[in-house]
Amino acid sequence: MRKIDKTQILSTDYKAWEENFEKNNLPHAKYNSSTNEFYYDVVMNLLHCQDGLCAYTEVQLCPQDVLQKNNWKKGRYQNQNKAFDGQLEHFDEKLKSKHKDSEGIKDWLWSNLFVVDSDTNNRKGTREVDYILKPDNKDYDAFKLLDYNIETHQFVANLSLPDDIRQRINRMLNDVLGINFPNLVDKRRNLILKAFEFGTDFFENEFPTAFEFYRQKTKR
Repeated sequence: MRKIDKTQILSTDYKAWEENFEKNNLPHAKYNSSTNEFYYDVVMNLLHCQDGLCAYTEVQLCPQDVLQKNNWKKGRYQNQNKAFDGQLEHFDEKLKSKHKDSEGIKDWLWSNLFVVDSDTNNRKGTREVDYILKPDNKDYDAFKLLDYNIETHQFVANLSLPDDIRQRINRMLNDVLGINFPNLVDKRRNLILKAFEFGTDFFENEFPTAFEFYRQKTKR
């Protein structure tokens, strides 16, 4: 899971709408998924920031052509071919108004939103999160927090970290974000091994963090 830079705002109409809630300390409009007028503006801008990949698992969710800047006009996403897999995900469910223990009604908070693979989102559900693995954190660094087992193709917490930090990271990897879900691990392993057998250029669209760990560890 690599660091995500969410500072490039193309859906400026949505961002002005969201910032009005925040600036005036107002409760956000209730989250109602794709029926909201800004839903696709949010999703496509996030996918642009995420290079078309799931924010957690790094599986590909959409083709690159739908993410080009010329798809936005006057602050709104215009391409009618809103082609993507995945779902709009709230990293911290407690910020949603429907949560019984809601800490604030911030359903459309930009900093809390990502696009993720649908199965991953469904498995995460309402599990409590640890911000230590929030991929848009300023200090998030996959190569300081994580390690990669090139035999099992699973991510683990960096062994150089204190035990309590490693426990927090491993819980997020395995129990919350689903980064080591068995089917995903199989896909990651198969793609990486094929890439390094037949050539990396074609296969590097998905799993870039795992690719880089594998490259460094095998010196290839």
